[in-house]
Amino acid sequence: MKTRKLILIIADVVLLAVCIFQWVRKSHDTTKYFKFTDTPDSIGIITPDENINIKMDDGKWFVGEKKYPANQATVDEFINTLSSIRALNKVGSTSRQSEVERYELNEGKATVVTVKKGDKVLRTVTIGKKAINDSQCYGTFDDGKDIYLIAGKLKDIFATNVQKIRSEIVFNLNAEEMTGISITDYSKNGVEGKTVTVSRIVNGEEVSWNVSGSDIQVDSIKAKNFLEGFANLTTSEWYEDDANLEGTKIVSAKIEHATKTTSVEIYEKKMSKSETAQQYFGKSSETPYTFKVNKNSVDKYLKNTDELAK
Repeated sequence: MKTRKLILIIADVVLLAVCIFQWVRKSHDTTKYFKFTDTPDSIGIITPDENINIKMDDGKWFVGEKKYPANQATVDEFINTLSSIRALNKVGSTSRQSEVERYELNEGKATVVTVKKGDKVLRTVTIGKKAINDSQCYGTFDDGKDIYLIAGKLKDIFATNVQKIRSEIVFNLNAEEMTGISITDYSKNGVEGKTVTVSRIVNGEEVSWNVSGSDIQVDSIKAKNFLEGFANLTTSEWYEDDANLEGTKIVSAKIEHATKTTSVEIYEKKMSKSETAQQYFGKSSETPYTFKVNKNSVDKYLKNTDELAK
């Protein structure tokens, strides 16, 4: 009986000690959360190099003065980061210029991010230099003078530019509504060569395939995969509007769709002395902007259609 009572007393003491420890820890916790729940429709980013405006229009995000389509995943990352920021502790004040400079919160060094809904400012964050821990940085919030150590890679996330925020999608067609593609080979010194057309012929519930200028027996699965492989095209880089690009056309294509025809032209870029690998650029009826094309896409457009045989 005495042993049981002793065990209960020890358990009570341990529980009390745990409660005291948690209370003390909580009372010394300097973590502060900066949150908002509204859905923003604009984000302004002022970096040391560029002023960037990102705005929503008719449910879609656009970036820059020319309203380039923005990468949705990138904008989502911006919003998710800004909507809940964890400030670990206060380290200084902007009322002291020495601390402003110490934490690189001065103009020309800092990045200022403002997120709005209409005319309502949801959050303004001024991001200074990184902390010793690479996943932390220093910054201020809204009109406050307090300088905080902030958790998260805000410094890296907002070290951006219009090029990085632009959507990588050149076009994205509904593959099931594609009816055919005609590809013209210009790979021999830019001279127009053979044109091959792969067509999907639908008659009721029956689907047949045809490859023009070829006597092969077409494998329907291979032909379907071939055609639908041209449903989308992405780029890793958009060229500046005033870029003086010189090159030789190597392939062109017309993709037939239930509602439209999409054209694509790919050029072999004239190499500069500093370039060591061949570069390619493209143009399409789906966008007024010239874009970089990778070698895999070039090879896809120049693929030998004899490979579609059974």
